[in-house]
Amino acid sequence: MPFEIKTGRAVAGMEHRAQTMLYTLLMGERYGAEVPSGLLFYTQSEEVVRVPTVRNEVRALMMRRNELAGWIMRRIRQGEAK
Repeated sequence: MPFEIKTGRAVAGMEHRAQTMLYTLLMGERYGAEVPSGLLFYTQSEEVVRVPTVRNEVRALMMRRNELAGWIMRRIRQGEAK
């Protein structure tokens, strides 16, 4: 299970949850096992937050990642064409 330590802002924002969910995908791929959740630990508040791997949220993250990768590739190709 991923264990992410956050030393800054002591709030479980979407970006923290997203990062933890993506770590579950990486661990699942690396170890060939389902990783149903990860943990966020906020040092300022000493709070631990369980972040479940929610299929629809992971799907949305992957779609955003693909959009970003596509944009980067288009920019690279435009630079090569000059």
